[in-house]
Amino acid sequence: MLLNWNPIGLLYRGITAGLSKLGIEVPDKFTSLGNAIVDGLIGGLTSKLAALKDKGTGIASSVKGWFAGVLDINSPSRVFAQLGGHTVDGLNVGLDA
Repeated sequence: MLLNWNPIGLLYRGITAGLSKLGIEVPDKFTSLGNAIVDGLIGGLTSKLAALKDKGTGIASSVKGWFAGVLDINSPSRVFAQLGGHTVDGLNVGLDA
């Protein structure tokens, strides 16, 4: 399914369809190569998903700590909630204009 909907798969299908109309059949080896590439991408992404989550959590924690230190606040979530309200207010002003 991924092969059919990713850009590489769509390009591959377009090329093979065009070659087929010209009477040129693409060897099965190319199909298996395409499958191997997609399987490799899926395997690589899956194996690194936990590391990506950990890195994102670490970055978020660092940003929270940095803001707390810079703004000298104990509860960044309250400050961000207030800033979020100001952001929405600004959006409304912009939309009204």
